[in-house]
Amino acid sequence: MYKKCMHNHAASDNGFLLDGCGLFEAPSGTTTGSREAMLCAACGCHRNYHQRVAVEIPQHYQSSPDRHHHHHHNQPGPHRTKVKSESCKPNVP
Repeated sequence: MYKKCMHNHAASDNGFLLDGCGLFEAPSGTTTGSREAMLCAACGCHRNYHQRVAVEIPQHYQSSPDRHHHHHHNQPGPHRTKVKSESCKPNVP
């Protein structure tokens, strides 16, 4: 998952200005992995400028072929998902 855009639009002027885009959105109608799909529909920046966030799905939420029903009758409290943030440097070809 790619979240906020970290593209510094004022770098050429020795400044710091972010566009405020909060989530990478692939343009609709594009093929996954295509050059067009790597540009954010909201801000126009390459996906590599967006902060990459790894989301871990708990084991009990992952489906298995032998389980047909998913019940939570005796599960304590709310379930939490671990989120690990990774910052990455822009790598635009």
